[in-house]
Amino acid sequence: MIMYIHKTTKRIAAELELYFDLTNDIFDCDGYIVEIHDARDEMPEWEVAAYIANDDGSYTFYRCIDAPFKEELPATIRDEKHFREVVKFIGREMGRAL
Repeated sequence: MIMYIHKTTKRIAAELELYFDLTNDIFDCDGYIVEIHDARDEMPEWEVAAYIANDDGSYTFYRCIDAPFKEELPATIRDEKHFREVVKFIGREMGRAL
């Protein structure tokens, strides 16, 4: 599987001062993990949230370390459009707006 995040999604994240990190070097996952990071964090040790990228274009919740809104994050993201909505939600919850 080749992991690809659309340019529009990356632009939205950048406007909200978020960025993505992709990794496939995870012992308990066969695919890619998409980590959503806070660009304002000077030493980002942990992501805001992380999802497993599935072969069908959906994403499955992987982890959220300490965000106060973690219970409101969806367990499954249907597609890229829904992923953008989740990124916007995270940005709003972090006090950022487009």
